[in-house]
Amino acid sequence: MKCARGQSRSQEYLYNQYYAFALSVILRFIPNREDAREVVNDVFIKVFTRLREEIPGNFSGWMRRIAVHTAVDHYRASRTRKEMLPDVGEPAPVAVPEEILDRLSAEDILGLLEKLNETPRMVFILFEIEGYHHDEIAVMLQIEATTSRSHLSRAKVFLRNSLLTLSRNERRAG
Repeated sequence: MKCARGQSRSQEYLYNQYYAFALSVILRFIPNREDAREVVNDVFIKVFTRLREEIPGNFSGWMRRIAVHTAVDHYRASRTRKEMLPDVGEPAPVAVPEEILDRLSAEDILGLLEKLNETPRMVFILFEIEGYHHDEIAVMLQIEATTSRSHLSRAKVFLRNSLLTLSRNERRAG
């Protein structure tokens, strides 16, 4: 592969082909577009470096893993201790009517995720979207597995309540 040998035209082509893909993965974790673009550039530096060592069979999946881990690295470097909440147990679940979920677009969901605090958002995305287990998330984010569970629970409650509020506002407006 020409990228692995450091040929700049090939690297530029790969960058242009996969930039939007990498950005879409990173924006789930880092809603600030400027910060996300910086992280995407870090992703490509890692991709080009690692291509010299290995040529992946499933490039998109391989790159997605690099993007997720780079976003987590960025999070760990910038997080604050105030978001490291102790486990306080599982909040009571709130049911969301099916008709609300049917009307949601991807932009609506991303908008709700952006409103979450950083740690619950990271845990929610890693667990619900990327498929990691709490033990893996705990290692990645350098927290306890119980804290990961607590953040996931809080994220779900926040998202459910936000959906219900959105639904009530739509009914009042309509």
